[in-house]
Amino acid sequence: QLFGKNYKECVCKISSDCELPRWHMHDFFHAFLIIFRILCGEWIETMWDCMEVAGQPMCLIVFLMVMV
Repeated sequence: QLFGKNYKECVCKISSDCELPRWHMHDFFHAFLIIFRILCGEWIETMWDCMEVAGQPMCLIVFLMVMV
C-alpha cells in the first residue's frame, strides 16, 4: 500500500506500453505476492522497478526489512 499511488502515476517508467506489469504493488494482493516473491529470493527485478517508480530510499528500506 505504500507504493500503490506511485505505480499508477509513474507506470510509463517501467513499462513501454504504460500498463502495469505482472509484478507491481498497486493493490494489496499484488503487494502481498511481491513480498512472497522477495522471500523466495526473486527480489532484484522487483526492487529495480520499485526504485524507478517510487525512489531509492523507501524501496531499499522496505526490501531490506522484508529480507531480514
